[in-house]
Amino acid sequence: GSGDSRATAENAWARLSLRTQERGPKVPVQWAAQQLGEGPKNPVFPVEAVLNALKTTTIPVLHLGADHDIVFPVENWYALSRQLPTLTLVSFASAGHGPHMQYPQAAARHIAAFTSV
Repeated sequence: GSGDSRATAENAWARLSLRTQERGPKVPVQWAAQQLGEGPKNPVFPVEAVLNALKTTTIPVLHLGADHDIVFPVENWYALSRQLPTLTLVSFASAGHGPHMQYPQAAARHIAAFTSV
């Protein structure tokens, strides 16, 4: 990533590190490493069922994405937007996976605007 994106990632980590209470449980490194690879190892929801639900829902869906997300590339969301009638895409420039961590204020404004409709 760029120097700017690395700096914002470091700032996000610093913000998260300040929180000492009401944190989620620690994820064991061994378990996390086992999840890496081609697709989910033990998906919570069957992929086809979720996709079918999204194709038929009347509930608005917001996706905050980024142009350098290697986990969920924005191109995949553009393709899905033709199939998901209520999908709204917001793509952050020069950001990777988790753009809300790099741009927390902008992400919050998008979420607030989306939920106020």
